[in-house]
Amino acid sequence: DRGLRRTELMDWIKSPVFLIEDKPPTSSMNLGRDFHEFFLQPKLFQNNYAFEPELFSTAGFDRRKSENKAAVADFISKNIGKKILKHDVKLQFFAMRDSILAHPAARQLWEKASTVESTCFYDLIDGALAGKARLDIESEGADGEPVIVDLKTTVSCHPDEVAGQINRFDYHRQAAFYLDAYEKVKQSCSKFILIMVEKTEPFRTQVYLLSPEDIALGRALNSKSISEFLKWLEHREIHRYYSPDILVARLPEWAHAERGTGW
Repeated sequence: DRGLRRTELMDWIKSPVFLIEDKPPTSSMNLGRDFHEFFLQPKLFQNNYAFEPELFSTAGFDRRKSENKAAVADFISKNIGKKILKHDVKLQFFAMRDSILAHPAARQLWEKASTVESTCFYDLIDGALAGKARLDIESEGADGEPVIVDLKTTVSCHPDEVAGQINRFDYHRQAAFYLDAYEKVKQSCSKFILIMVEKTEPFRTQVYLLSPEDIALGRALNSKSISEFLKWLEHREIHRYYSPDILVARLPEWAHAERGTGW
């Protein structure tokens, strides 16, 4: 049940250290993971999570008072083993969900979804390395062709900022990785769509189709990195530095330019 995931490959590119040492998830990662289950798997979410009652979040609620201690203890006893989320997170998640379903394209993709959170194991390189891809949503486009949909929580899904996010978080590489997995395991698919929802007010949603050119670039980058990863597996050397040499540190050009203007 083991295969190289796209996130592991990206971690390895940053440093092989991240493959042997667990990185604690950030608060943003936790929110994204929790919301994914809330939206994509609501029944599973109910089994694994519980929202605190609104009463616990009111200004005058003091958990130290005996009567309140009893209420908190009763709530905890009824939700043993579950992850407890604050009431304001409940309001946040419902607002995000409603925003997604209010977007015509996002709602259509969701209503046409055939599978959610499916896992594809596939051959990355001729039996030398297995790959693993976790697909959020398998759906179909207006033309009836299959599409892979990925749900993203974000600070902003404004069109002017999305290109930077695709580059920063390597969504083009994710698209290529997932589409290749889907084609090898199921059928040919060339479309990768992002449903991006903001996690703060006004909780806007926007849907984006990644371009074939960006996906092709992601595929080329993945191929290069996977080949380098295979070579690394032969010796598995791990260094906690960027270069064994002494590097020259330089100020950026704009700093010299500002100095030249008399700043």
